[in-house]
Amino acid sequence: MPAKSKKQQAFMGAELARKRAGQSTQTDMSAPQLEEFAATKTKGLPEKVGKPKPKGRQSKPGQKAKFIDTTLNKRKF
Repeated sequence: MPAKSKKQQAFMGAELARKRAGQSTQTDMSAPQLEEFAATKTKGLPEKVGKPKPKGRQSKPGQKAKFIDTTLNKRKF
């Protein structure tokens, strides 16, 4: 499985170097799996892949939802 970003490719390369040095790694991947990720060419890859944005209209954390009270706009004559 190829890396999806330049940061992921660099991280997997560092993990592979740690594994070859006999140090503990942050992932539980085998050396061949790490080699596959680290061998990915970086040309054309994005620098970083973020979380997918949710679809639809959602408020940001800490923001109150906007509510328009339509009863105040109607005048009784």
